[in-house]
Amino acid sequence: MEDGRSTLYWRALFAFALWLGFYALALGVIAALGALTWLQFATGRIHPYLVFLSGTIVFFLVAAIWPRRDPFVAPGLRLEPADHPRLFEELHAVAGSTDQPAPDDVYLIHEANAWVAMRGPFWRPRRVLALGHPLVHHLTENELRAVLAHEFAHWAGGDTWLTPWVWHTRLALSRTLDALSGNLLDWLFIGYAKLFMRVTNAISRQQELDADRLAARLAGGESLVAGLKKIATLAPGHDHYWHSEVVPLLDAGYLPPLAEGFTAYYGNPFIQKLARLALDEELRQEDPDAWDTHPPLSERIRNVHAFVSSGPRNRPEPATGWLGAVPDLERRLLSAAFPTADVDTLSPLPWEDALERVYLPGYVRTAREHADDVAGLRLRDLPDWVARPDELVERFSEYVDAAWPREQVLAQLGNMFGPLVTAVLVARGIEALCVPGEPVSLRAPWGTARIFQLFTDLDAGELEAEKWVAWCEMTGVADADLGDLCRALPDPGEPGEPDR
Repeated sequence: MEDGRSTLYWRALFAFALWLGFYALALGVIAALGALTWLQFATGRIHPYLVFLSGTIVFFLVAAIWPRRDPFVAPGLRLEPADHPRLFEELHAVAGSTDQPAPDDVYLIHEANAWVAMRGPFWRPRRVLALGHPLVHHLTENELRAVLAHEFAHWAGGDTWLTPWVWHTRLALSRTLDALSGNLLDWLFIGYAKLFMRVTNAISRQQELDADRLAARLAGGESLVAGLKKIATLAPGHDHYWHSEVVPLLDAGYLPPLAEGFTAYYGNPFIQKLARLALDEELRQEDPDAWDTHPPLSERIRNVHAFVSSGPRNRPEPATGWLGAVPDLERRLLSAAFPTADVDTLSPLPWEDALERVYLPGYVRTAREHADDVAGLRLRDLPDWVARPDELVERFSEYVDAAWPREQVLAQLGNMFGPLVTAVLVARGIEALCVPGEPVSLRAPWGTARIFQLFTDLDAGELEAEKWVAWCEMTGVADADLGDLCRALPDPGEPGEPDR
């Protein structure tokens, strides 16, 4: 721990110097403009425009650098030791291994992330730990211990004392640049902002490397590396899952089981392939960007290489049990994370019912609304549209740009026709499939038909035109007017009225 304390002094000195430099620069400009204005009145040679300009700049500079209150807003659900004894037992163990007090406040957040902070007055601060719900469900016990050790290492290294200085100075710099945008003096603060960001980001990256080394030494480099790799794909994956899978159900008035859905989503072979590609791409990045606050993943792994073969081995036991079986935990988590969202009014919905209760009614509404737009079109001609999409592009020029590459045009047409074709074929008795991580598909004679990818699949030869036409004939939609088929769909009722 001595290494962390010694580097703290240098970091604090550097951060203080940069903070002082910014305010010295701003106050120096204010003093210079004030002196210029006084000199004009003292000599009797007053230039009204110059006085007005100086006064305006001084006003906005003072407004930009004036300290703001930064009230603490709970980032999620505050956890109590009585409800989650196993989790708090682990937290106390990690605190002891890092020679740090246990956190005063522990919050469960819905993002795939973890962080620590200090809040309250500097003479009596409270230690705050935020722990991502997805991390508890997808990391092993050893991996989560390593992640927690990394976060506690930020406390041990004094990083949580420096971060507020840096953060508030960045905000003040941003307000200053906004106030002086287009002004003759903005170049001065732009240059300082670039210097400040480069230096403080370099400090931040070093803080991460130092925290990684301590975590690897205490919890094992193998577990830390495995956890870092998982988080590199869990974080963006959970964001996409949230917006593509969860938000449509929330908007419709339903609350699905969040952890269960993300497990299915993340375990989907298509998503797993994307995750591997994204991880490989991140591992190929070698040099940090000057504006990055975290080092590249490859550098972080090299940084703890010496600890990979030492410490506890990474075992497969999941950390899910750390939270325990707490009733309605996910609903309480969302209520705390989104206090204005009225989560208590949401009806519970199993994922297997999402298709019938939410997606299909939405597709039917879309089909009925756009019946006139697709009037005169026949589904048996879809292979011809793929070969010569110009007619559709012209008809739907509001949604498709003829200047786009062919692949983008076909993908957009697939997204447009997907809801309509799905609604029409399901009304003819075709089975629909809904798996988290994939668009809705239909059960076809040859297997699974990716309705939203019909255009691209036909173009790539993954779906034969003869098979598609034969299927349309079998279901009785081949020669029917698509507009008439859409109008004939039964009214699903108004959206946002789930059964109670």
